[in-house]
Amino acid sequence: MVAPDRAGLSGRRLPRGRPGQQGSDMKTILTSTALALALAPLAMQGAAAKELVISGYGGLWEQAVRTCFEAPYTALTGNTVAITMGAPNQWINQIKAAPGTPPIDLLMIPSSGAFDAIKSDIVEPIDTARVPNYAEVSQQFKDFTKGMGSVYVYGAMGLMYDSTVVTDAPKTWQEFVDGTIAGKWRASIPGLDYGSSGIASTVWMLAHVSGGDVDNADQGFEDIAKMQESGNLVFWNNANELLNQIGSGEADIGMYWDGRSWAFIDDDHADIRYVNPEPGSVAAMTWVQKVKGGDDSAWDLMNIVLSAEGQACYGNMMRYGMSNANVTYDPAVAPQITRMDSIVIPPFEQIAEKMPEWVDRWNREIH
Repeated sequence: MVAPDRAGLSGRRLPRGRPGQQGSDMKTILTSTALALALAPLAMQGAAAKELVISGYGGLWEQAVRTCFEAPYTALTGNTVAITMGAPNQWINQIKAAPGTPPIDLLMIPSSGAFDAIKSDIVEPIDTARVPNYAEVSQQFKDFTKGMGSVYVYGAMGLMYDSTVVTDAPKTWQEFVDGTIAGKWRASIPGLDYGSSGIASTVWMLAHVSGGDVDNADQGFEDIAKMQESGNLVFWNNANELLNQIGSGEADIGMYWDGRSWAFIDDDHADIRYVNPEPGSVAAMTWVQKVKGGDDSAWDLMNIVLSAEGQACYGNMMRYGMSNANVTYDPAVAPQITRMDSIVIPPFEQIAEKMPEWVDRWNREIH
């Protein structure tokens, strides 16, 4: 999913070992470890401890994964988790290069990469006997993944803004475009280097709200070009850049992920606000997929990742919506979770096919 900061982390592998925990997270660690009691029937008794390798990122994402998923997994199996950092195409190429002995056991990967993994025939259909918590995943996510893995978390890319400058926030995406062109504020949107989720959130979304689609994205490109020509648009290409732009005054408002926005707001930034404009914000979903030939204990970790308890822990830490229909969020976090009726799910498979064409057009028309 979902939209973590990947700057400078390509190819890096992190062994087990948590970053420093905030005091409020210690209760979460104890709670997540207790999940193993409920999942004990899946334990492989007497097996030697192993290191399970997953794909992923660093920072808060790593902290949440180790707290909410690794801790109960280790309590259950005795195994540890190593994180191979990088990007989806890198992980997929590494797996394809080692058939039968993949260097990664479990993919935690955004939708575009998940579909590439399916097309590359490197992942297995979910073994529902080994992953009983899959039964609790909301049906719309099952319809989306068709059993070739599962969404575990989703985020929405709405608008984060400085309320001391933007006193009348846009209620629709068209108001955002028009206000930027008119100079009501300085805006920032994901740049090309942010990848497919950035293009889905900009080109496709702006085309979609104007009646376009994957095969007719002209309006999306035209809107971005007009905003840039107005002199009121900048771009961000990693998850921290927009925060710096708003902090420095380079931007007043920007397209940004809901969970990261709320975490920033709660970190003593009371003047910052977040809104999902109509007709909804683009959803980014992160999947979990078992790699063919990967260690079978990956099913145990996947079952924990899809559990209501594990997802509640993760959702409360990350401020993102979770796929298990039985998740209960902390009362302070629940109002910050973007509702399912406020998200728009792009046609990621078709967008992936259009990416070479769209990248070429972006390079020609967006400067």
